[in-house]
Amino acid sequence: GGTMKTRQRTVHFYDLTIKSHTKKGIKNPNCCSISQMLSSIKPKGREIYKNSHISIEVSDWKYDSKRDTYSCLVNRADSSLSDVAFKDFPTKNRRAAGKKKTEGIEYSCHIIIKPQSDPRKALMLMTMGSGVTYIAIEKMFRFFSTELKALGKHQHLFDFPLPSGELDANGKPSTYSVNYGFTATGHMSALLDEVLNTGVFQGMELVADRITKFDSGGNLLIDAQSIHVAASNAKTITGAVVKNAIGKWKKTPEGSDYKLARISYKAPDGATKQTTFDINNLDAAFTRKENVELDIEVEGQQTVLNETILSAMRKLI
Repeated sequence: GGTMKTRQRTVHFYDLTIKSHTKKGIKNPNCCSISQMLSSIKPKGREIYKNSHISIEVSDWKYDSKRDTYSCLVNRADSSLSDVAFKDFPTKNRRAAGKKKTEGIEYSCHIIIKPQSDPRKALMLMTMGSGVTYIAIEKMFRFFSTELKALGKHQHLFDFPLPSGELDANGKPSTYSVNYGFTATGHMSALLDEVLNTGVFQGMELVADRITKFDSGGNLLIDAQSIHVAASNAKTITGAVVKNAIGKWKKTPEGSDYKLARISYKAPDGATKQTTFDINNLDAAFTRKENVELDIEVEGQQTVLNETILSAMRKLI
């Protein structure tokens, strides 16, 4: 975090999906719509994560009925970051901001969520650079939905009649209860898709930093290992194919140590080019991102939702 320009934000695109699960062994448990859940929770002003040096708080939350969108401002403060220093350009004078030990440097993440025609899905746009990840948002909604259930309000979102239609002792339908989880899936980056659609995939190298003995005496060590991946038919290789294949490979015992992937492709002009990305952060490499220009300068931290940022984000929906 902490590299935000005042007149620009980078926005990532996700599909946010709500899923229900039950301990009752029911095959396809009922599931409320994402709109029902978002309209029932009350996130504003709540701290959703805290450890010795990080605090994440939902500082603002609004529903726009005209556009059917939810806007959310999440602030992440980090007290382990070093103090910021300022240099005055005309005078070349420098000063430290003077952060106290108990203070954290805070950055804001703006989120817009728009429910889609599939009632379980919503489009989610997030500004980057605050250190708030989509994983924190998945956990946040899980936390608020679990809390809502525990409060005993909105039981119609959690309790459903058994599919068998059996009745309880009072002659009312017997019910089962569900819990909810949320997943955010990044939209495919046009960049990598473009690379593989216009260029021709030539191969991929995966690199692991696995230290193993090369000789029995232990005088020679192998400190990196790489495997080369070729395509049986280069024309069929898309960004989605690469992402799914790497994701699966990471989960295998031999794939777990691999850190980097290097894709070689032939560009339309005939030159061979390479792009390298971190396997453990596939979403950053593959998630669609757009830079939005802001009409006026906006600081990296806000306490309420900022209309300049929101209006720039809305153009992307």
